[in-house]
Amino acid sequence: MKNRLTGAVTRFLAAAAGAVAVAAAEPPPTEPPVAANTETTSQSVWQRAIHATGPVHEARFLRVEGRITSNEGTTRIQFLSSLVRPRRLVIRQTLPDLRVMEMGCHGDLGWLRSPIDGTVKPMEATAVVAASAGLIPTNMMFALADRFPHRQLGPIEMDHGVPCRRLELEDRDGIKGSAWFDERTGQLRRLRTLDRDPLKPATELSIDAWKTLGTLSVPCIITIQTGNQVTRSEMTSISLEPIPDSEFAPPKELQAIATD
Repeated sequence: MKNRLTGAVTRFLAAAAGAVAVAAAEPPPTEPPVAANTETTSQSVWQRAIHATGPVHEARFLRVEGRITSNEGTTRIQFLSSLVRPRRLVIRQTLPDLRVMEMGCHGDLGWLRSPIDGTVKPMEATAVVAASAGLIPTNMMFALADRFPHRQLGPIEMDHGVPCRRLELEDRDGIKGSAWFDERTGQLRRLRTLDRDPLKPATELSIDAWKTLGTLSVPCIITIQTGNQVTRSEMTSISLEPIPDSEFAPPKELQAIATD
């Protein structure tokens, strides 16, 4: 059981650490504009995908709740975001045995709670914001753009009966990937990335469904597969309603550390 929990914590930390370098600003930065009435380019496809998610910086509050099912079982996830100053974020993951992993920030104060012993440790607030990129669609697109600065236009292909525009991707180390965008909506539909180790299988992310709230579109079913390892995230509740300040309160243990 301890090894299982340790693995879960490691993945949680890796998600945060891996995203630090691609933390999005508020509102997110924009890539150079594409002139109107031009032919389709890799840049125009990417910008259309960003615009298809809607003006996320106008969503003063965002609450996402759901479940994540993997080979190791099912966990519950809750994501709370407020752009009202000070910037506040909380990501909670409840494991099958009801232990809780938590990552959050309140202004410049950030924290991480371990499910193994419940201890709370300080964490850079920028790392917490960066770790949330995958849960905020606009930020996710900017994070991917930062990871894959080299993008080349590919053909239109059918993806499970849906016409999609393919882009070929390459990161700064020469690692390649491919992305498919729905020709009708412009939204990202599938992303395939190769591992740095050529002997390891590629990772494929599929966004199987989106939910629209006003002008904002949020992925609500996401499947990630690497070899035989499959993770399916289903967001069962997504809301833009105001969130009480009490739900963003830092842990008392962290407040004690901050005042020492």
